[in-house]
Amino acid sequence: MLMLHVARGYSLRETVARAKLANRADISHVALLKRLRNSDEWLRLLCMELLNGGFSYCIGLPSLVCDFFEVTATIGEGSGETLNRMPVGPHALILADAGHCSVAGIEYVWQHGAGVWVRVNPQSFVAYSESGRRISLLPRLRTLSKVSKCPFAV
Repeated sequence: MLMLHVARGYSLRETVARAKLANRADISHVALLKRLRNSDEWLRLLCMELLNGGFSYCIGLPSLVCDFFEVTATIGEGSGETLNRMPVGPHALILADAGHCSVAGIEYVWQHGAGVWVRVNPQSFVAYSESGRRISLLPRLRTLSKVSKCPFAV
């Protein structure tokens, strides 16, 4: 019910109506509100655990409304963070943390006509030029003197 209310943006009334139709719960919107008000510590712990596991959460700008989320296993097939599972449309800009820094993921975003800003994980990410030469990112980044100056396009 929390995912219906928060992630889908349903009102409390619509959330309990959908839960009842799906035979998941039969409570009033007032009862749901009271439970949510008393669950702040549980929600905090849940968020901490999700961040320690495989969790992707996307929001749209400027609305800041969740438009995609996924919880995956932390080990085994299909685990881990990847841009490849996210819905990407043309002209979107994906902003991601180092866990999403992979050549395959960045290529996936570019193939869908979108851009990506990702914190580089130097242990697992190797950049190459169009001619196939390895690009050393750190020396190029050290030449930046202004926020708007970009010494390369990868």
